[in-house]
Amino acid sequence: MNELRDLDRLASLAGIEPGWWDFFGQWRQVPDETKRHFLKSMGLSADSDDEALASLLRLEERSWRRGAPATHVVRQGWEISAIPIAFPEGVEKGRWRVLEESGNILSGEFNATHLPQIEERWIDGKHYVMRRLPCPSPLETGYHRLSVELGPGVATETFLIVAPKTAY
Repeated sequence: MNELRDLDRLASLAGIEPGWWDFFGQWRQVPDETKRHFLKSMGLSADSDDEALASLLRLEERSWRRGAPATHVVRQGWEISAIPIAFPEGVEKGRWRVLEESGNILSGEFNATHLPQIEERWIDGKHYVMRRLPCPSPLETGYHRLSVELGPGVATETFLIVAPKTAY
């Protein structure tokens, strides 16, 4: 991989935009040096091609190791999309629990092998799969916490944010 591609992918994953439109309607590209400074301030080394690639791989693996995204946002009344959950291959059964903002608790069980697989990856010699866990619904507008247990020592959490249909 070349440095530009790795650096750009790393910057994008870290939330750094590739550029902006200035006041005069001109597209301005974020210089590589600026991307490197921003990445360094985020704790991601990118001073060289090797460092950028290593940081990129660590950042990509972080979501797999975490198990679920930090947040999952949906609009009230819309079909709630499934939540991507990553876990080591071989997990068969799991339990989920939603603590609603109101204090109400919802819970259930699932067979992990029946969930649609999105992708897979090897990390440190361990095979991980990412599957779509259907989100419990209906949920009221608010911030809710979803906990997923997939066996001893395999658990993850995410915030389910249900936004109103419209806001003024």
